[in-house]
Amino acid sequence: MEKTSKINLLRTLSEQQRYHDLLHMSIGIEELAILPLQALAHANLGNDIEAKEFYLQTLAIHNKLDIDALVDLAAVNIVMKQVTKAVALLEDILKEQPQHSLALARLGYCYLLQDDSQTALKLYQQSVQINPNRLSLLHNLIPLYIKQSKLDDATTSLAMAKGRLATIAKELPDSVWLRYSQQHNMFQLNIWVVNGNFSYAERWLRLKEWREDYINNEEII
Repeated sequence: MEKTSKINLLRTLSEQQRYHDLLHMSIGIEELAILPLQALAHANLGNDIEAKEFYLQTLAIHNKLDIDALVDLAAVNIVMKQVTKAVALLEDILKEQPQHSLALARLGYCYLLQDDSQTALKLYQQSVQINPNRLSLLHNLIPLYIKQSKLDDATTSLAMAKGRLATIAKELPDSVWLRYSQQHNMFQLNIWVVNGNFSYAERWLRLKEWREDYINNEEII
C-alpha cells in the first residue's frame, strides 16, 4: 500500500474514532504526516504524556507538513483545548485552500466551542456542500439545525447521513455501524420532539423498549 493510501486509511480510522486501531496500524510507517495523527489518537484516548510527545515532534517539523497534515495538527490543538491556536492555523490554511472541506468543518467546531453557533453552522454548510459524503460532517451539522429549529434541513441532512451509512455499511466494523445508527436514531428522536411530534417519539421509544426486552428474553432462553 502506498504511503498516501496508508495515511488516508489512518485518517478514516480517526474519523471513525478507532484510535487504538490507528495507533496499531501506524507502527512502522515512516512518514511525517503520521505524527499529528498519532498525537490526535493519544489525545483522544487520554494518553496525555504520549500526546504531548507526538505533538512536540509535530511542531518541530510543522513547516514540512502538507495541508492535510496541518489540518490534523489543528485537530490536536482542539482536543488539547488550544482553540485559539487551532483557529489561527485553520484560517491560514483556508487562505491557501478555501475549499478544504475538513478545515472548514474543524474551524466550524472551533466556533461552536466559542458559542458562535451561527458562524459554526455556515462553516459546516460550506464543508458539507464540498463533501456531502462525509458522515462526521453531517453528524455535526444535524444538531446545529435542530438547535436552531431548522427541522426541514435537519431531516434532509439526516436522510443524507442514513443513505451514506447504508452505502458504506459493509466497510464498517459492527461497533462503528451501531454507533452511527444510534446517532441517527437520536437525531430523529430530537427532530420529532422539537417539532412537537411527541406521539412519534413515544411510539419509537416503546418499540425500542419492546425490542430490547425481546432480545434480552431471547438471550436468557
